[in-house]
Amino acid sequence: MGKRRFSGLEVTLMVMFTLVLAVAVALVIFLALGEPAVIKEESGSNPDPIVPECPNIPQGERVDCFPDAGASQQKCLARGCCWRPLDEANIPWCFFSKNHGYTVVSEHKPDSTHIEARLQRMNAPSLFGADIEELTFQAEMQTENRLRFKITDAKQSRFEVPHEHVKPPSGPPTRPLNYELELIQKPFGLRVWRTSPRKVVFDTTIGPLVFADQYLQLSAKLPSHNIYGLGEHVHQNFRHDTNWRTWPLFTRDAFPNGGTHNLYGHYPYFTCLEDESGKSLGVFLMNSNAMEVTLQPAPAVTFRTIGGVLDFYILVGDTPEAVVDEFTKLIGRPFIPPYWSLGFQLSRWDYGSLEEVKRTVERNRQVGLPYDVQYTDIDYMEEKKIFTYDTVKFKELPQFADYMHEKGQKYIIILDPAVATSPRVNGPYETLIRGNEAKVWVTEADGVTPLVGEVWPGETVFPDYTNQACIDWWVDEIARFHKEVKHDALWIDMNEIASFVKGSNKGCADNNLNYPPYTPRILDEVLYSKTLCMDAKQKWGNHYDVHSLYGYSMVLATEQASRQVFGNNRSMVFTRSSFPGVGKYAGHWLGDNAANWNDIKWAIPGMLEFNLFGIPYIGADICGFFDDCPEELCRRWMQVGAFYPFSRNHNAQYYKPQDPASYGADSLLVKTSKHYLNIRYSLLPYLYTLFFDAHVNGGTVVRPVMHEFFSDSATWTVDRQFLWGAHLLITPVLDPGVDRVRAYIPDAIWYDFETETKITERKQLVDMYLPADKLGLHLRGGAILPVQRPDVTTTYSRLHPMGLIIALDENSRASGELFWDDGESRDTVSSGSYIHCRFSVVNGVLSINVFHDGYTDPNNLQFENITVMGISGSPAAVLVTEGSTSTVLTESQIHYDPVKEVMHLRDLKLDLGKNYTVTWEVKDSGRFDCYPEEDSNEANCKQRGCIWKPSDIPKEPWCFYPAAYGYKASNLVDTSSGWTLDLDRINDFPSSRSSSPDINKLRVEITYLSGHSLRWKIFDPVNKRFEVPVPLTLPSTPETNEAKRLYRVQISGDLPFGIQVIRKSTNETIWDSALPGFTFSELFLQISTRLPSNYIYGFGETEHGTYKHDLNFHTYGLFAKDQPPGEFGTLRSDRGQPAACREPGPSSRFPSLGTDRPNGPGLRTANRPAQASPPPEWREVEHEKGAEREWTHGRPGIPGAEHDTRSCSPRAGETVVEAALMRRRAVALDPLGRSLGKPSDELLQHHAVDDVLDVTVPSQQPFAAGIPELVGHPEGTAAFAQPQHPESLTMLLWATADPLEDGPLQVVEDQERQDPVAWGEAFASMSRDVLIVRYTLLPYLYTLMYEAHAHGNTVVRPMLHEFVTDETTWSIDKQFLWGPALLITPVLDPGATMVRGYVPNARWYDYHTGEAVGVRGQFLNMEAPMDKINLHVRGGHILPWQKAENNTRNSRVNPLGLIVALNDDGSAHGSLFWDDGEGIDTVKTGQFLLTSFTASESALSSRVDANGLAPADRLTLGVVKVWGSGTVPITQVTMSVDGNPNVDLVFKHDPATEVLEFDVTSQHHTLDKTFSISWKTT
Repeated sequence: MGKRRFSGLEVTLMVMFTLVLAVAVALVIFLALGEPAVIKEESGSNPDPIVPECPNIPQGERVDCFPDAGASQQKCLARGCCWRPLDEANIPWCFFSKNHGYTVVSEHKPDSTHIEARLQRMNAPSLFGADIEELTFQAEMQTENRLRFKITDAKQSRFEVPHEHVKPPSGPPTRPLNYELELIQKPFGLRVWRTSPRKVVFDTTIGPLVFADQYLQLSAKLPSHNIYGLGEHVHQNFRHDTNWRTWPLFTRDAFPNGGTHNLYGHYPYFTCLEDESGKSLGVFLMNSNAMEVTLQPAPAVTFRTIGGVLDFYILVGDTPEAVVDEFTKLIGRPFIPPYWSLGFQLSRWDYGSLEEVKRTVERNRQVGLPYDVQYTDIDYMEEKKIFTYDTVKFKELPQFADYMHEKGQKYIIILDPAVATSPRVNGPYETLIRGNEAKVWVTEADGVTPLVGEVWPGETVFPDYTNQACIDWWVDEIARFHKEVKHDALWIDMNEIASFVKGSNKGCADNNLNYPPYTPRILDEVLYSKTLCMDAKQKWGNHYDVHSLYGYSMVLATEQASRQVFGNNRSMVFTRSSFPGVGKYAGHWLGDNAANWNDIKWAIPGMLEFNLFGIPYIGADICGFFDDCPEELCRRWMQVGAFYPFSRNHNAQYYKPQDPASYGADSLLVKTSKHYLNIRYSLLPYLYTLFFDAHVNGGTVVRPVMHEFFSDSATWTVDRQFLWGAHLLITPVLDPGVDRVRAYIPDAIWYDFETETKITERKQLVDMYLPADKLGLHLRGGAILPVQRPDVTTTYSRLHPMGLIIALDENSRASGELFWDDGESRDTVSSGSYIHCRFSVVNGVLSINVFHDGYTDPNNLQFENITVMGISGSPAAVLVTEGSTSTVLTESQIHYDPVKEVMHLRDLKLDLGKNYTVTWEVKDSGRFDCYPEEDSNEANCKQRGCIWKPSDIPKEPWCFYPAAYGYKASNLVDTSSGWTLDLDRINDFPSSRSSSPDINKLRVEITYLSGHSLRWKIFDPVNKRFEVPVPLTLPSTPETNEAKRLYRVQISGDLPFGIQVIRKSTNETIWDSALPGFTFSELFLQISTRLPSNYIYGFGETEHGTYKHDLNFHTYGLFAKDQPPGEFGTLRSDRGQPAACREPGPSSRFPSLGTDRPNGPGLRTANRPAQASPPPEWREVEHEKGAEREWTHGRPGIPGAEHDTRSCSPRAGETVVEAALMRRRAVALDPLGRSLGKPSDELLQHHAVDDVLDVTVPSQQPFAAGIPELVGHPEGTAAFAQPQHPESLTMLLWATADPLEDGPLQVVEDQERQDPVAWGEAFASMSRDVLIVRYTLLPYLYTLMYEAHAHGNTVVRPMLHEFVTDETTWSIDKQFLWGPALLITPVLDPGATMVRGYVPNARWYDYHTGEAVGVRGQFLNMEAPMDKINLHVRGGHILPWQKAENNTRNSRVNPLGLIVALNDDGSAHGSLFWDDGEGIDTVKTGQFLLTSFTASESALSSRVDANGLAPADRLTLGVVKVWGSGTVPITQVTMSVDGNPNVDLVFKHDPATEVLEFDVTSQHHTLDKTFSISWKTT
């Protein structure tokens, strides 16, 4: 058979087919592969290829461009994104290029608080299609702490959440904004800046804006990794992991088993703690569509949602609690639950019958379990149909509420939303019929046909609570059912909304709502899984948009029903599904957990998060919902569950009962449950007050530890412990088989709540011993908790007396409050039907003040018992005062435990609603140490004629003087100028020291030096003794006019002798030495005195850990010695070897070797701290020949100036001043730096003149003139945080500590160099910067030195000297002032970059920026990086300054500048002292300039008070900075000088910072002439 031949036509067709095939294959290959990294735009608007511009960024800043599955290089490049694979799968390989996003095409600012802009999409491929090309951006600065910005379609409206509470503010902010908004044009982005300290807290430029119809995305960089919130999920830890974790949000009926899937609530909200300052950020996206949130290491967040708009609220606060306050202001404050709902509650699914419910109730009643509420789950219903009950198994259910009420208990029923479509057993289902008639159901996509699904009763329809007809139907059905079955509150469940079939019984249509282009990573990855079809219709919109609002809308409807059914009775709604704002009306529980050790742990982060979300009424099912619960787990869970705000034990069908009594009436579980529930019930007044605070102020109830201790980074991850409010720390056992828990004790004083003992640990991890029946409960020092005697129900406990538990802090202070109403009426806060009491303890006085009295409790409640923890001594007396009536408590009413240091006051009967003070005086033990030596024992004690009596009070002497030990007075002569008298030793007692014979006869001279000071001197009239040869400046004549003296003096007529000094204005004894133990022997002198307060400062030179002295039997040796701080000198005009001993009472004593003893208090007319009683005692003990003392005290308890001398460390062959000149150093903000200068043994042996070596060295150099003026004084080898204030009290105005150990500026032999340059350039630069600040302010410091010289003022000044009425300042010693106006807050802890400082009650400006800090009278966390010291200038003061140079000679020739820090009223004052800087006695000779400056009413003027300055030393006026000049723009600054025409000055004014600056240098105005400068606004 031959070959077949093809015709020409066939050949042609074959060729054509081959060519077409080749082209097709090529086209397929081309389309499949494309051109690498080159994209052609589909729309045709830009036919040119797009080359992705890939940023060079850290991996942690990549923003995922392929969040869906199936990423590949080809697919990534097709999206115009960047492909860079890694060996880490969780980091995006495909990330956004710079080509994506939007551009700002127009911007408009209608006013100062609004910004509007138009955005145009950049030319880039689409991720999921339907991108919206033109958008509108609207920003509104709603309050000083809240910014809202919204991005939406410019051409058509989109779904927005119809929130019941969130509304625009009624007006613009009334105070300066704490944030700024920066709009970036191309690509569009925004930055939110915190204004103080200035930093970016929210920055969307990390990634592009994506805005398609069903895919919206925005990313933002955040200030830290401390991110909390987002929900609802199971977060195994409170602080989020930012290592590429994605959390889906879409309400879902699912088990909270620890996965990352979405759960019942929808919370696109988180908070971010920025740093140790406490500054925090809140971010809320008002969007209810399905979404996911990714956290990444940048740190950054990405929101991806599939509908709606981008409606963001940015909240800023100074603390995490402040951000919760801002969030709940926005979404609605939490409701106050009825008091009974704070009791313990029992529930389970499927009791089986009402008889079983009652058996459960009865067995728990019989064991005496505190227990308020009983639930029934869906098993009470007929075939699980809502608004029905099973008339067989629950036949008597209509009477069950009465059964519960008989014992003071409550009954709650469950309601699900789904309504069965089947009839009832014996007739029609009328609830369904009425619903059909009212058309209340969610419908299918046609908007007509009810959507049918399946829930517990079988086939069901679903109410549409966004439909008013449905709300009316729902309210009516609840009212009908309540008439049939009485109940006290409603528990609503299954409202995510849940359905057991996917979408509907018909399935769901294939459309872009049920199957959107992108589905977030929700459980099952199908939107309608276990719920309704997304194209179902509701009044608010498609179910696609409103699904996550179903529970929210059901809560709103149920709240309306509750108001109608229960009327004025508060009742309660309790919901499983929630959305921000639900907490305004309802509580929540954490869902269907299980009986395992994981779920008991994870409940704590869940509760903490819902407190952030504004739902403080929160808890988990105690002992777990699913599974049988082992006894140990249920026991531990009952312990911690006793401190859940919502405390309910609930379990599921088919599992063993787990109510406490089911484990046995005598079981350890029942005993520990009763114990901790009784503690809970006793604390319910405190818990109830916390809910009041949440309702009024937005505070959290269950509080993260980091909210209170944010400056401690160790607390940022604590989530196995929690707080009730600020004060009660709960530490549960959360693991099996353990009795020790690794727990963190925050930085405060803490007391074991159960044992009332103070624990020593703070700011550390501890192994806490918690045996089987215990959990950790600790009360924070500073707390006052209202309590009430507990009972088995709150109904009964509210009948019992109340009490207070007080835990004193380190300053012996505490505070607290109580909110009280009838516990069940609605809206008592808005109607004023409540009592609000505040409690405080200061200086041993408890104040009970009623701030609102709108309710009278029918039970005539009284405060019966008060417990005070932390009292260091036994109370001598307790006085209760109401109005003008005072009552002294009997001994039987007072019990003091000296070991625990706890005072119990019983049977007080203080009426609730009245004001009281309760004052206690710490009992003066009357014990003054008779045997301070180490070999103290009974025999040695009695040999001295003293009393031996052991004591259980720590440090109290066992050997003490008899009451009459001392001297008796005779020959008293009272004159107009003082007293003279003789003393005779009481010889009933042997001499205390055989080697030092007592001097039997002494002479006393008392001289009234002036109206505010006096001197007394005790000496041997026969034998002259050594007296310190230090000249004192005393008045030439005494003050003989009694009317001019602020004091009077009396001599004790009883034994022993004593001098008493009384302040005339208050009749208060400020000095009383009529105490046992006064000794005057050859080598030992001792005297004691009572003082009027606990606030004692001074003594030295010794190392004091705090500025305010601890009076608990502390002894300090005083003797000049060359050694590191601790015992570095003496500052008394007695130069023997003294010691200062502080004792409770409060008291002090001075042991000393030698010299005669003059002494005397002084007075000022200034205010002083409030006193405590009985007065303190001050004793001196000396060891040698005589004593002399001169006082010029500022006020009792706050000593004023004392005179002393100090050295300048001479080397061999040097004078003191030569040494000082050679080694003086400019040490930042210390007035002088130097070291070493006490005599060594080989130089001088005689101890009586040891301390005066420095005085005897002649002075030949400029800063020598009189003893206190001779030289400065260092603190020696530095203890880094050693308080320096005592030196300023004693006129040592050049005091300093050597920075670093022995100073970076002083090198000890064989030690590495420590000068700044030796530490490297960075250190040298930081040193240079801070020294520039010092040199800049030297004119101010120099003026302070003049004021010290001329008027005796302090230079380094304790805060309390300026703010004496602010008791907080009395104990502050980690900050100090230069004079009255410069506040210095240094870093005193290693590694710290944040410092907590107190800002006194005045206007303060940041020295570095000139901006007002806006805080006063409170502590503030201040950023303190290594290169910054926090300096603040006080409003109302004017500080002179000069441009700093590298030495003072050069800086002195620069023009003088002024910092004018205006007060609240726009005024300020200051002065300048100026001389040649080195001449001797320039003040005495008048060779100086003294100029005063005053600012008032927008004008600055000068006055010349003294002018003897040589022309060569004259200063010209330079740059003037006016801080607080106002927000209204300044338009003119004019200078006026007598005899010259007015001159307009060039100036700069920033209304935002309120800083005005002008330079007067060009006018060559010398400061010896007056001037006036004024400024004007528009």
